[in-house]
Amino acid sequence: MDPGWLVLFLFMMGEMTIAALLCLPMPNNAIRGHITGFVGGLWEKKPVQYIVYCALALDLLYFWFVSDALLHPLYDFGILNFAVEGGITCEAKQDLFYNERNAYLTGMSLFLFIIVNRLVDIQDKLHQARNRVKELEAEKKKA
Repeated sequence: MDPGWLVLFLFMMGEMTIAALLCLPMPNNAIRGHITGFVGGLWEKKPVQYIVYCALALDLLYFWFVSDALLHPLYDFGILNFAVEGGITCEAKQDLFYNERNAYLTGMSLFLFIIVNRLVDIQDKLHQARNRVKELEAEKKKA
């Protein structure tokens, strides 16, 4: 197994963990603030940013090399190619499935990075809005 694929897999599992954590229902606004503060504080550290950018660059590079597996899947598997005698061998199909799986892995990891960034932004804005509502309700009770 190529160590690059292991790194990309672990990076994607980390992204999935953060996305799942941000999508969970929060019992109160304080917990939401702690979680978004933790993820935001983690992102502000320079070593974490460098690691993420290197993983994204590796992800993009690997996606470039395996993206040809997604260009014409029906011809590759012999569904629309009637001129091939006997079809495609099992070894060729295995290589195609391997490349297709890796293309999906890298593509979803790139997409998940965008989703996590947006989720952090949404959760942070929701936390700030709920704090503002609580402040206004407290002012209303005083008056």
